[in-house]
Amino acid sequence: QYIYYENGSLLSPYNQYETGEDIAAGNYLMVQSSCEINQVHSLRLGGIVNLQDSSYTLMPQYTCAINEVTDLSLRGGLFFGEAGTELGMLRSIDFIDLGIKISF
Repeated sequence: QYIYYENGSLLSPYNQYETGEDIAAGNYLMVQSSCEINQVHSLRLGGIVNLQDSSYTLMPQYTCAINEVTDLSLRGGLFFGEAGTELGMLRSIDFIDLGIKISF
């Protein structure tokens, strides 16, 4: 999916208003794919690429259905790019998240 964001950065859309900078529209490409291995295990991978500075983020996720009402998931966010690029400047906050979903 192509994303054209007229207000500039997806991450900090209001910074330009505070600094008085000219606002350049952001151009991004978002992709997402999922694969159900079986009824218990599934994988998902999402990503966003900044088409102007070539920085990108990958968001993998693994989900395990423990039973009919409980899912356990492990997901992460990985940021790539040169220093000073929109998503590259977030490399220091790569993360892993463990979640549980209970439906009732």
